[in-house]
Order: sequence, then C-alpha cells, then structure tokens
Amino acid sequence: MQPFWDRADALAGSECDRAIALAQAGLLQPALVFGQDGYAPNPSVRQVDTSFHARSSETGWLFDIVDGLFAEAAQAMGVSVAPMREDLQILRYRPGNHFQMWHSDAGHDLHGARTLSISIELSEAGDYDGGDLEIVPHALKRTRPLRRGAARIFPSQALHRVTPVTRGTRWALVNWTGSA
Repeated sequence: MQPFWDRADALAGSECDRAIALAQAGLLQPALVFGQDGYAPNPSVRQVDTSFHARSSETGWLFDIVDGLFAEAAQAMGVSVAPMREDLQILRYRPGNHFQMWHSDAGHDLHGARTLSISIELSEAGDYDGGDLEIVPHALKRTRPLRRGAARIFPSQALHRVTPVTRGTRWALVNWTGSA
C-alpha cells in the first residue's frame, strides 16, 4: 500500500465554507483522547475543539464527497473500503492547539474498524502558522498540502500527529473508513 494519497481539489472554497459553518452552528467542544479510563480530555496530548456531524439531509453532500474520496484513494492504494460509519469531525485549531502525541487512528480501541483516515484542509494557508500533519515515516517533517480544500488520505494504522498552531485558526475535517 502506498503511504498516502493526496487530492488538491477535494473541496471547493464554498464547500469549505459550508463545512466550517456546520461546525460553527453545532457544538464545538474540547476533543477527547482514548486512555486507561476510556475517552476524556487531555490537553497535554490533544488540544483542539471538535464538532461531530452525523449523516443527514444537512450533511449528506459532505458525506458523499468524502465517501467518494475514500473510494478513489482505496483503489489507488490497493485496499477495499466501505462507506463511512462514523460521524464526520470538523476541528478548530487555535494558537497553542495541537495533537502532539504520535498516535494511530486504528489503535487498540478501534483496531480493524478503521482502514483509511482523511484530513481535509478547510482554511486558507495564510490564515494560520503551524498545525502541520506529520505522518511517520513518509511525511515526517514535510508539511501537508496547505491549499484550502486539499485532502490527504493515509492508512489509519500510520503514526501521525498535528504540530501546534502558532498563529491564527486552522479548520480541518477528519474521518475514517473501514474495510468493505
């Protein structure tokens, strides 16, 4: 399997705006991390606001786009995936926010349920500094596509992190899909 798959034009600017509006209209809350006691906030590991969005008439357009991206990436990466089963997450990183701990999206709590992960940039590159998605080993110390609307899909088992945002606000959409 190739280490990751990029699509520079995954979302148009107006679609990025619609996704951010979904998050702003919903409940943005501190993100949780999985640990010994289940899911709980842990700002030393992950500090970002997140909103969850179920598949509905309001979000179906976005699920359709992301499912299509996963299908295209899966074919290029030589894996088989099903449509997403989890809610979409839209993240807001402000100065100091991060996901500093190297982690896998298919850790022991979700092993086997997640095959591919996606991160879509919703902000303009000049709106913030930092907030780089680093993936071991292939994208380590290489910044992710910073163009607004760009997507990176990678194996959910790959270790990755997001460096601290040092200026501005970074919006991103993230999700996962499992085997067909």
